[in-house]
Amino acid sequence: MKKRLLLVGLMSVLLLTGCTHKPKTAEEFKKIANENGIEVYQNTVGLAYAKEAYQTNHEDYNVFFVVGKKAKDLQGVYLDEVVNIQGLAGVKPDTEKTTTNKNGEISLDITTKSNEPEIKPISKTGKNWSHVEIQGKDEYFYVSYIDDTMLYVRCKNEYKDTFKKIIDAMKY
Repeated sequence: MKKRLLLVGLMSVLLLTGCTHKPKTAEEFKKIANENGIEVYQNTVGLAYAKEAYQTNHEDYNVFFVVGKKAKDLQGVYLDEVVNIQGLAGVKPDTEKTTTNKNGEISLDITTKSNEPEIKPISKTGKNWSHVEIQGKDEYFYVSYIDDTMLYVRCKNEYKDTFKKIIDAMKY
């Protein structure tokens, strides 16, 4: 009986710890991006919500990582970027529902439709994180937040694998 209770306790701990993600720092992002051949530069100009931000603007891809001053502000930016990438990818929200819990945390539930069968939006949400991934016809889109950080990727499909490596290394 004690072994069973111990096993149930361990399973509960594993399940609870799996519901949250740990955000990376701006320096960790810069290091991971550089290790994958993507040069980023620091830029917080015009970003009143940002403590730190790194980005790159290349003709074939755009990546942006920001550490915000407040998680709520960054969650709002995240929601704006989700709408932006849907428009860029040609995805129309069928239903979109945002909810705010008693702690002020925002969650997004999107049901989408697309005229292009190859466009497959994927949306996942946890306790302190959310991400939306869209594989478009010619481009790949990804936006994610964890606590007070956000990662945005838009790239031509030929760079998708590079950015998926960065996303995986970041655990976003």
